[in-house]
Amino acid sequence: MHLLLSEHPECAPGFGVSAGPCAELPEQGLVFLPLYSAAAVAGPAASAAAGP
Repeated sequence: MHLLLSEHPECAPGFGVSAGPCAELPEQGLVFLPLYSAAAVAGPAASAAAGP
């Protein structure tokens, strides 16, 4: 993703998921969201498919 954003800065920001807290690296054009946020966006069907 870093290479893509360095070659095509108009694509920023790039989003990624992380086990850590929400973080933003504006100098690199990256935003990291916690994994629990990604599961919430995916919806209950994705949570059920992931198992207990």
